[in-house]
This record gives sequence, structure tokens and C-alpha cells, in this order.
Amino acid sequence: MGRRLSDFFLGVFLLLISFGIMAFFPERASILTFVIMFVSAFVFCIGFFRLGISFDGPMGKTFLVMKKIIFCLLGIAMFVFGIYALIKEDFSGKGLGLFSMNLIYGLTMQSIAFAEAMNYGEDGIKQTEGVSASIETLYNAFKDIDTPMGRPWLGKVNNIEEDCIIYGPTDKGSFLFGYYLYGTFTFAASSLTSMLSDPESASIHTVETQWDRDDFEKGQLYDFLSRMLPDFYISMFENFSKTGRAVCDFEDLFKNKTPNVYVFDEIFAVARQRYNLLDMDGNPKYYLHGTFPFWTFRLEDAYDGREIVKSKRIIWHFFFPTYDIYLNGEKYGRMRWMFRILRTKFRMETRDGELVVREMTATIGDQFGVYKNGALIGTISQKIGITSLGTFVRDMVFDNFVIMVFDNRDLPLVTTFSVMLGSFKNHGIKKG
Repeated sequence: MGRRLSDFFLGVFLLLISFGIMAFFPERASILTFVIMFVSAFVFCIGFFRLGISFDGPMGKTFLVMKKIIFCLLGIAMFVFGIYALIKEDFSGKGLGLFSMNLIYGLTMQSIAFAEAMNYGEDGIKQTEGVSASIETLYNAFKDIDTPMGRPWLGKVNNIEEDCIIYGPTDKGSFLFGYYLYGTFTFAASSLTSMLSDPESASIHTVETQWDRDDFEKGQLYDFLSRMLPDFYISMFENFSKTGRAVCDFEDLFKNKTPNVYVFDEIFAVARQRYNLLDMDGNPKYYLHGTFPFWTFRLEDAYDGREIVKSKRIIWHFFFPTYDIYLNGEKYGRMRWMFRILRTKFRMETRDGELVVREMTATIGDQFGVYKNGALIGTISQKIGITSLGTFVRDMVFDNFVIMVFDNRDLPLVTTFSVMLGSFKNHGIKKG
């Protein structure tokens, strides 16, 4: 009890300090402005977390309702104060600084009030109010249940005093852990094994994968995949809370499948766009090209030149990019951009069901998951070469991706989506 009180008061104290620091904003924007913003945000993050872990167990419905009301009102108050400060300071550097920080802190308060806001704004960490069991209860229920990240164990994660339910780490260093934050069950992914307080226990529970340990691109891809897993685990724990049955119906999601990985590179051309899809040995699999004005792209088999997929931009859908997709000469569906804040999302109804391409947040570069009827079938990851300055600059300028599919039958569509996403994210309507 004493430790919880100390965390509570330390958290409140640091949050107040983070707001007090903003009083030192200079009238005109300068380097000092950004230093103060950084220090304030750093102190705020520590205070936010320390306050949250003081409520380190499942709380009742009354607490959760009161939490929503209090933090929702705090968030609104910060929005209002930020606007007031901006106007009062005549839109000066100080006013802009106060407005920006209060907007960020207000959004953070809203994310505490509503788990859905946290889940929407950031991948790799998910919250749910549908789980009310203690960490020990969850561990005892699932300790003999196999999952893609092995079986769970109880252990310490840095800065969290209570035991967490932990899955992994993998031999790539990724692991998952569950705990309570502000009385809400939280499940997160991490690639920093240094966060695990007991390296010996971590090594005992290491999950071996079928990935080449020395392959940078595959290692990066596995970390990306691990950030998708909290969605699945949260659903598993919610189902346990509803039914009392501990089951995992996605055990073979990654563990028993060897992903097929390809490199998708844009080839420079003056009057047309050309792309090559290569396997990991450098052998061409598909060619994809479009001619000016880049409204239509054709994916052809590298072996016999047969057209497999054609994507055509519907130009009158100016504000909501829309593409007709043709598979083997027949219209397969119409892919539409869905308006979303913070992330890109496309959706298409087909004869095989619903296809969704969704951007992942809180990752380096542009990262997307491709889903068919809710199941993950592939990923599209921006290629970021680090072997030399030349490869890094090239990958930043051109639409270069690393593509993964579990079933090669989905590869043509996922490859076609890569051009669509590259055009939308990096070049707007200029390139289709």
C-alpha cells in the first residue's frame, strides 16, 4: 500500500512539474522553446506512468466510470486552456508552445479516459476494460496454453513493481507483456530485452523461430509482426473473461509458418514507373510498370510476361483515392481510402471477402498490415537500407518495400498494393 501511495504522489508531483516548466517558454520561438518542450514532455511521461502503475490491479466498474469522467474533463480543460493561451499571447512563440503541449497532454488524458483512443492511436500497445482478472489468475489459466510466443511466465519488467504476464522473448529479442495501468489491463510489445529485469528467466523462456538470425530485413520484419500480436492476445484474454475458458485459436499464426519475404524496388525511369519484385536471392518474381500519367499499373509475371493484376486509379475520386483492381483480366474489387486520423487505411469488398490494408503506427518508416476477412495475410514495410548512405538515400527517395506473405497466392495483390500505398503516402495524386 505504501509503495502505491508513493507512486501516486510522485506521479501527481511530476505531472504538476511538467506543467510548471511551461511557464518558462520565451516570448519568441527559439532553441530554448524546444528544450523546454522536451523537458516538460519527458517529466510528463514519467509522471503519467508512475501515476498509472499506482493502480496496478483490476478495478471495479465504479472506478473505471469515475476515471473516464475525470480524465475526459481534464483533457477538455487542457484543450480549452491551450486555445486560451494561444489567443492571449497573440499567437506568439510562447502561445504556440503552450497550445502545442496542452493539445498533446489533452489527447493523452483522453487516451486514459477511453481505451479505444489508446488502441486507435498507437500500435504495439493495447488496452481493454473487458479483462478484470488479476495477473496471477491470467497466468494460472494460460500457463499450459501454447501461443505463437510460447507459454507465459511471471516476471518483472523495468519500472513496473508488480509481476507482469510475459510471453517470449523470441530469439530476435521481441517479447510481449501484460500489466494494469490506471486499473485497465494493458498488453504491449517490445524489442528491448533490457527491459526484462531477470535475464536468466528470459533466456529460459526464449522462443526459437524459423527466421535467419543474421538477416537484418527478416529481423526487422519479425519485430514489426510482434507489434501486431497484442490485438490477438487481448481478444484471447477477453474471451477468457467472458467464458472462463483459456484457449488460443491463433497458435500457428507465425510460429509454424515460414514467411515468404521479397524485396520490392522502384527502378528509375524518366517517362514511366517501373518496379521489380525480387526474392531474397535476387531473382525476379514480378515486374510492375505504369506509363504517364501513372493512373494504371500492370503486374506481370517475370517468367512469361503474363499480366496478373491491373490497378486503375479512378481519377474523379480526387479527395478519396480509389482504385479498381483486376485479377487475371476480371474485376476483383474497388479499393477505397477510408478517412482516418493518424493512419492510412484502404478497404475493398471482393468475391473472397473483405480486404483491408491498415497502416501501423509507432514504427520506423511506413508499415502496413494486409488483412483478408480479419486474418493477417501479409505485410508491407518500407525498406530502409543502412549498409551505406547511398542505399539509405535511395530507399527514402523511391518506393522501396520489403513484402511478406504467408501464402504466395496472395503475393500479386500485396505487391500491387505496395505501389498504391507508395503513391498515396509519398507522392499524392501525382503518381496515381
